[in-house]
Amino acid sequence: MYITGTVSDFETRLHELAISGADLPIFLTECRGYTGTGAPSSGAPASGLTGRWNREFAIKLYQISGLSDYYLTGAI
Repeated sequence: MYITGTVSDFETRLHELAISGADLPIFLTECRGYTGTGAPSSGAPASGLTGRWNREFAIKLYQISGLSDYYLTGAI
């Protein structure tokens, strides 16, 4: 899956485009770039979003697979 977008539509794309567990690492790499927590930065760090996006990843992972891993550990 190839994704493209901006920090402002990240959550929307996460919930609309990620349809399997294999899609989540792509979004995770993009997210870490935005927040400055891992991957090369795609712009100014937005670390204030980390907690919120951890919650969104947890929700999406749970919807896809029923796993609660991100609730327990955080994705970002």
